[in-house]
Amino acid sequence: MSFSRSPRKPLTSRFVQFCPLIVVLGVAAACGTSGSAAHDPNAPFSFEVTKASLTVVNQTGGTITDALLNVFPVGLPLPYVVNLSRMANSERRTFPLETLRMLDGTKFRLNVTKISRMKVTAKDVVGKPIEYELSVR
Repeated sequence: MSFSRSPRKPLTSRFVQFCPLIVVLGVAAACGTSGSAAHDPNAPFSFEVTKASLTVVNQTGGTITDALLNVFPVGLPLPYVVNLSRMANSERRTFPLETLRMLDGTKFRLNVTKISRMKVTAKDVVGKPIEYELSVR
């Protein structure tokens, strides 16, 4: 009984086979590392979304009052609502995503819900309304 060995493929052909896989993994890693929504330095608010929390930063240049954060999930027109009440300039607040609730009491479920956009409505100390909306990729 004799076994014949198949000839080994040259190193270059093996590299060509794995090259598309390497490119796809590199693109996926580059796209997946962005944990924050697009940051505009002139925006009145900045958001950072991670797998477990949402961070809001007041960048309006002053204190805001009556602030309300609406987090809209993909496919639903009804938002999850968080009352920010009063925030000083440059104040940062972090909320665990599981604490977000809709007006009817529905909880934000990490394994089911994805965020499509966020909207903050507030007033500054003189009563001027501030509204900012940001879409999340």
